[in-house]
Amino acid sequence: GEDLDSLYAYITFGSCIELLYGANPAVRSPFADGDTVSFFWRVNYTSGCTGPDGCFQVSLSDNSGTFSRVISGCMYIPNCYCTPVVSGNISPEPGVWSACDPQPIQIGIYDDEGVDANTIVFELNGEEFTYPDPSMEFDDSAGVLTFVPDTGMFESGDTVNYGLVDAHDAAGCTLSTAASGWFLVDLDPPDFADENPPDGIIVGGIPTDISLHITDQYAGVDTSSIFLVIDGTDTFTLADSVLYYADSVLHFNPVGLYDWEAGETVEVCVYAADLVSETYCGPNADEFCWSFVIDRLHIFFVDTTTYPDSEIVYPLFADDPARFGFTNYWVDVRYNPAVVTVEDVVPTGTASDGFTVSWDTSGGVLHIEASGPSPVGTGTHLIDLNLQINSGLSGGSFTPMRVVDAQFDSGRVGWFADDGIILVEWTQIQWVHDLEFWGYDGEGGYLIPTSLTIGCAYSATEGFDPEYDIIIPTPPPSQTEAFILLDDPEHPAIRRLERSIQNAYELPVVWHIVTVEEPGSLYWSPHHFPPGVITLNGYIDMKRDSVYHYAANETLVIVYSQPDIGEGVLEGCPGWNLLSFPTEVTVPGWADFIDQIIFGPLGYDARTRTFTVEDPPRRGAGFWVFATDEFSTDIGGIPLDTVAIPVYRGWNLIGSVSDTATYSTVPDGIV
Repeated sequence: GEDLDSLYAYITFGSCIELLYGANPAVRSPFADGDTVSFFWRVNYTSGCTGPDGCFQVSLSDNSGTFSRVISGCMYIPNCYCTPVVSGNISPEPGVWSACDPQPIQIGIYDDEGVDANTIVFELNGEEFTYPDPSMEFDDSAGVLTFVPDTGMFESGDTVNYGLVDAHDAAGCTLSTAASGWFLVDLDPPDFADENPPDGIIVGGIPTDISLHITDQYAGVDTSSIFLVIDGTDTFTLADSVLYYADSVLHFNPVGLYDWEAGETVEVCVYAADLVSETYCGPNADEFCWSFVIDRLHIFFVDTTTYPDSEIVYPLFADDPARFGFTNYWVDVRYNPAVVTVEDVVPTGTASDGFTVSWDTSGGVLHIEASGPSPVGTGTHLIDLNLQINSGLSGGSFTPMRVVDAQFDSGRVGWFADDGIILVEWTQIQWVHDLEFWGYDGEGGYLIPTSLTIGCAYSATEGFDPEYDIIIPTPPPSQTEAFILLDDPEHPAIRRLERSIQNAYELPVVWHIVTVEEPGSLYWSPHHFPPGVITLNGYIDMKRDSVYHYAANETLVIVYSQPDIGEGVLEGCPGWNLLSFPTEVTVPGWADFIDQIIFGPLGYDARTRTFTVEDPPRRGAGFWVFATDEFSTDIGGIPLDTVAIPVYRGWNLIGSVSDTATYSTVPDGIV
């Protein structure tokens, strides 16, 4: 029934047969429809040889590949004709991975005359099993031999080779060719290892990479099966950009997806399966879960008060650093070198005892680097700064101690900082200062000036002290008349002083100065006053101004004090900010330590109606600064409970005090 141009035949022999004559392969052509095509070979056969070694197989095919036949035969059948038993592998497919335990093996055994089951011999990894055997079952009607290995016979990674060794039919015809196959065993799911962050660890901040090593050394990992679950609710697959698998490592980036707070526990679960198909009891799958705790290291300075020209040990604390187990860190501290000088940085007897420390102060920033052979200990005392408080400082001087940047364990541990402030207390000294009074002569000129002296001494009193104070006589008409008023019950006759020295410790002290008859001008040097606050008439800062024009018969009030120092908070937003100090600042350069402020402070002079850079601004004044971002900083100085501010016709830029403010004016209703 086939239209063939050429026909090829190829004969193969068992080991007991030898080809003596005939082409192999042989070809026949041309031939017409209905022709009988014959192929002839002459062979020698070893007498008595049975089994597959005494059998042969002829393969027929045409030149187009559309026709093929296989004909088998054996030499030892007495009647010279035998149809051998034919076999073939059914399952498993050769070379597959199997997770079945046990994995059934099926081989088809076919013969028209029926198979003699008692002749079936099966081999498994070199061991022969003869029917009947508990592991074997033969269905003659279906022609299927099933061999079921014992459970647990094989382990993952084993290679199982099997085959049908022998089988005869009812007429005694033997097996034509042995059927064989092999498969691989994989009973285990993928392996999970090297979770990051490690299980149970405290993580400083939100990690940028949550990772897990996933491998399967046998069938391999089915990447399409992988998914990750956060806290049992949020599922991510490799289709999500935040999850990817490369070089056997699964990576997940939670930044921007979660805002975990300090103290939160994060659970991560990963599911993965191997490539064993469902046909062979697969896939092997498993889930791996672990958790870590979000936390950040708290580092902080504490506020402290000291005196000029003193040496202090100023510690940087860390809240239980041992829970992070870090072995290296660096910290940048912004400070005011005009107030303090860094002498040394020492990690002795503290949480980082045993660490090697290096430091420098270039650029007005203290940069500290530290590392140790073992993690930090359980103390909270991280490092000590040995500081020299500079001499000649005014009370109320301050320096912020601000952690502007840091890194712990090469960035693994997140952190947050509370800044500190070092405040400088007043020092009591003995001092004197001259005041020059120039009265008008009523004709456009000045009278002869009168010099009055105020000051403080350690042993002086507020009364009359003959060793310090000087009585002033009534001046002639050509000289300016002014005197320091004295009210001493023990010396009621002494009312007018040229020099009045009071006690340096009993502050504040007050001088009342009386002018007589004519108006005039008072002059002084603002640079020669001692540490403290000295005001004229309650609102003139005598350390900033140098002249006051007084009226006739006016009583001037000069107050010298060293008020308690303190601190407040100055806050701002991006752009222009209209601010007022919560304290009276006694040192310039305060804005240098606020990186966000790039211009200012600008004060407003209501007399000239101009803005001027004035650093520090006057007490109670308002001022402008320009900031690139929001900021908040501690400000040291003298707390302002009350403040008197001169106002002028037109616009005035007035600040506030240290707490909620109310105001009144003299005269009433001018604002």
